[in-house]
Amino acid sequence: MHIPRPCSGILGCLLVIACGQPEAPKPPEARSLVSVPASSTLHLRASFDSNPSTYLGTFLPEGLPPSELSDRSGVASQCSEYMKPRTQAANQEQDEFLSVSKSAAASLGLPMAAGLSVGGTHDDTVTLRVHYKITEKMQVEVDANGLARCCKADATQCKSKVVGEFLRGSGEIYAAYADQNGGRAGVATPQVGASIDYKSSLNWTSLSKFNDTYFAFTTRTVRDKGEDGKDCGWCDNLPGSVDGKYFCGVSDRAPSEVAARDLAMNHARQQVVRFMGETLETSSSSQRSTAKGLIDDAQFMRAAAAGVASSVKDEKWCPAVEARTTGGPVYQSRVLAYVPNAAIAHAAVDAIQSVIEARKKDGRLNAEQEKALNDLATTFKK
Repeated sequence: MHIPRPCSGILGCLLVIACGQPEAPKPPEARSLVSVPASSTLHLRASFDSNPSTYLGTFLPEGLPPSELSDRSGVASQCSEYMKPRTQAANQEQDEFLSVSKSAAASLGLPMAAGLSVGGTHDDTVTLRVHYKITEKMQVEVDANGLARCCKADATQCKSKVVGEFLRGSGEIYAAYADQNGGRAGVATPQVGASIDYKSSLNWTSLSKFNDTYFAFTTRTVRDKGEDGKDCGWCDNLPGSVDGKYFCGVSDRAPSEVAARDLAMNHARQQVVRFMGETLETSSSSQRSTAKGLIDDAQFMRAAAAGVASSVKDEKWCPAVEARTTGGPVYQSRVLAYVPNAAIAHAAVDAIQSVIEARKKDGRLNAEQEKALNDLATTFKK
C-alpha cells in the first residue's frame, strides 16, 4: 500500500497544497423527468390493489393540486353513506399520459418534481405514459336526494368532489428522461401544437408492469362549489357526449324539496322517451306513418318509460328555488340527467317488442305491420 510521505518544510507543504489532491470523480447528475401535458383525467394510484372500495366516494379537499391528489386524499364523512360502489365489466385499450401525485411518483422511485417540461406543463407535477387494457370499472353510485339532504343539514360533511371511479386492468408504465446535459434524451425539440406526437418523439423507459389490478382513478363532482351552487348554466347549454345524451329536468312547483327533485327526474325521463319518438320519426321517411302510430300507442310510451327509468342518472342538481305562497312555501328543482345511448336503444327495442306482442294478442297486427315495426327496432340496434 502506498502511504504518502508527509511534506517536508514549509515550501514542500505549500507545493502540496498548491497542486492539490486528485479530485474524486463527480457522480453523474440525476436524470430529470420530461413531463408532457396529461391526455386523460385519470390519475395513477400510489398503491395498486384488488379492492379500492374503501376510498370510493370519499370527499376530496377543495383546491387540492394535482401533485398532491391521491385516491387516499379523500375523507369519509357522515354523508358518504349516500355513495355506494358499483362495478361493471369493461374492455378498452389505451395509451395515455396520466398525472401522477408525489406519493405515486415516490412509490415508483421517481423524483418528486417533473424537472423539464414540454408543452406548458408545470414543474411541480409528474406525467407518465401508461399503456393499459381495462377489464372492470368500479364507479360511485350517488343517492343524490339523500346526499343533498345530508349536505344541507351539515355543510361541513361535504365537499364538491369525491373519488369517483377506479379502473382495473393490466399494462405498463413508462417515463421519459432528459440526458445529463439537460437536453431531452434522443429528442428533437418538438413544435408545440395539437399534432405533437410525444409517444414517438421521446425515448420512453419502462418503469414497471401491472397485471389485473386497480391501477388508476378519476374524480367526480357531486356538488356545485359553495353552498349556494348557483352556477346552473348547463341547463341552458347541455354538455355533449359521444356515449349518451344529457337532459335538463325541471320540476313543477312542489310542497317539498324532495318532491321537487322527484318531479325533476320524472321530467328528465319524459324527455328521454320523447327523444326516442323523435328518433323514430326521423329514422326513415318511408316509415314515418308507422313511427307516428307507434308514438301514439300508450303501450309503447309506458314500456319505453319503464325501460329508461333505471338508466337515467342524475349528475348535477341546482339548489331548489323556494317561493312563498299563501298556502306555504313551494319548491322547484332542476337536474342535469344523463342516459347512455345503449340504454336508450335497449329500451326502445324492448318497447317496440311489447307493442308487437300486445297487438298480436289483440289480433291487430298483420305481417306487413309487424315487419315495419321490426324495421324500426332495427334502427336502434345499429
